[in-house]
Amino acid sequence: MTSIEKMLLGLMVKRAVKYRRQLMDTKKWYASKTVWGGVVAFVATVLQVTGVVNVSGAEQAALIDQIAAVISVVAQLVGTALAIYGRVTAKSAISNN
Repeated sequence: MTSIEKMLLGLMVKRAVKYRRQLMDTKKWYASKTVWGGVVAFVATVLQVTGVVNVSGAEQAALIDQIAAVISVVAQLVGTALAIYGRVTAKSAISNN
């Protein structure tokens, strides 16, 4: 393997590692404050236009934070339950390898 081929291979590996890190740093759409902000803004606009309710920007921001907190707690509870269920129903021991 020539030095140029080694250099190109090294660059490809670095790019693949960087891409993998980017994939691992992603989150689900419902964990995004931006998405929930858009949903709350849309609903608040529809409610205001139809005259059902008057929602201020501060109330919208507070609602987004509350939704994010609820999603976080639910995700933690589901994760904990899944971990316990998985360990209790496991058919083999955990290996050190």
